[in-house]
Amino acid sequence: MKKMLLLGIGLLSLFNVNEALSETNVDPKNLTKVSINLEHKKEVQPDVLSLSINIKIKADKEIEAINILGDVDRRIRKLGLDYKGGNYRIEQNCWWTTRKGEVCDGVNGHISYNFELKDYKEQNKLYETLNKVTEIYPSLTFDVSEPVWIASQKLIDKAESELKLELIEKARDFEKALAEKLGKTCRITSLSFSTGRYVPIVFHVTRLKSAQGSDLEAPEPKKDEKTIEISASVNYLCE
Repeated sequence: MKKMLLLGIGLLSLFNVNEALSETNVDPKNLTKVSINLEHKKEVQPDVLSLSINIKIKADKEIEAINILGDVDRRIRKLGLDYKGGNYRIEQNCWWTTRKGEVCDGVNGHISYNFELKDYKEQNKLYETLNKVTEIYPSLTFDVSEPVWIASQKLIDKAESELKLELIEKARDFEKALAEKLGKTCRITSLSFSTGRYVPIVFHVTRLKSAQGSDLEAPEPKKDEKTIEISASVNYLCE
């Protein structure tokens, strides 16, 4: 029934009102046009722990830095965690002095990852691996962005679809109430949705101190409910 309703509204939004009037000989003076905005929202429980890792290595030569970053990348991939990124860059390690001008000493290598974890305990495996890497490569450091629970795109899409269907039902209910109030026959001529996307908390960079693998047990960030909002602009024609 809902699928049929969606299809019907889509067809109405494409229907040329002027052609309908000419075919039915309706007097434009007897027409009433009404536009309303409907809003609906729901709270969802976030299902993904999002965190970013930025890794830096100092080396004498470019090839050395690339090999070290390659080793780090292989260790991280073996963990089987969901992530995006893995982009790296190598740059000269240079700075400016008043006496000698620009001074360069070796190179810096950088690689970054954005992890989306289903279980907060998965971050412990990541930190343990990175801690072992720092023991192998003393010049390697890494920064961790503040972990935060977010709603996955799959969860957001599901919530938005449910909200849209509920708004369509509200629009149909208003159509019936409007027709009864005006004593006319009313129909929806157009319906469009606007989404209020929620924005995750901005990350703050923190640096982890070296620790023994067995001592690593990161805290679990609180799961605050996220609000998903949808609004609908609806136009009616009553005659």
